[in-house]
Amino acid sequence: MSEYSYSVSHWVDLFDKMHDSGIIVHHVSSEYDSYVFYIAVLKEFNLKYPNKQISHLVKLAEPHFDSSGFNLKLFQSKIDKYLADLSVSKLWGIQWMWRGDLKNEISRLDNFKENIEILNSKVFELKKNNLIDGFYLFTYTNAFCELAISLSNQFDNTLFDGLTVYRNIQENEFDNYLDFFERNIIIRPLFAGKLETSLSKKQLVEYALNHGRVTNGIISISTVDKLNELIN
Repeated sequence: MSEYSYSVSHWVDLFDKMHDSGIIVHHVSSEYDSYVFYIAVLKEFNLKYPNKQISHLVKLAEPHFDSSGFNLKLFQSKIDKYLADLSVSKLWGIQWMWRGDLKNEISRLDNFKENIEILNSKVFELKKNNLIDGFYLFTYTNAFCELAISLSNQFDNTLFDGLTVYRNIQENEFDNYLDFFERNIIIRPLFAGKLETSLSKKQLVEYALNHGRVTNGIISISTVDKLNELIN
């Protein structure tokens, strides 16, 4: 949103059109420059359309790049902040990632192993208390994905409801892992606008979503015209 000079009313009207088209979940991140502006738009939308509810998939990294260990209190505080900022009692989902030092994969994997039971207990608690509906993993690497699948099998409950992965006509390296989960979310169906193809945007999105275990997709929409390109 921050790369455009559109008014608050422009975005409120767009949210309304999106909602009427069935797009009722928004992907947000406190890391984005547009986050504060998004919150302001959301408040105006809620005031104008109190009967139209928007749910949220939030991006949450813990640990971040500057830390190697999982901090449970920081994890919870980030969730609490999203709930407060968005004025909701429950999140549709969390797109979670373990960052750490991406150049030291062995350390990332070892630290994840040491903390997965703590993470699982917390996620189970969040779901039990009706604070989140889904918990989705963004892995960065195949090795982390494979370890997550292997380790999560030890729990009676479901830790990861699905993956969030890049999927388009150029990127499909995580397809082999989608069948391990019930609900997966695809990112970047248009390959960040860099695809050279005769396919329409609607066809590209349909391709990205065309997998039996993919239930949702993330795509940027800035105008009603762009919305219509995707749905008509």
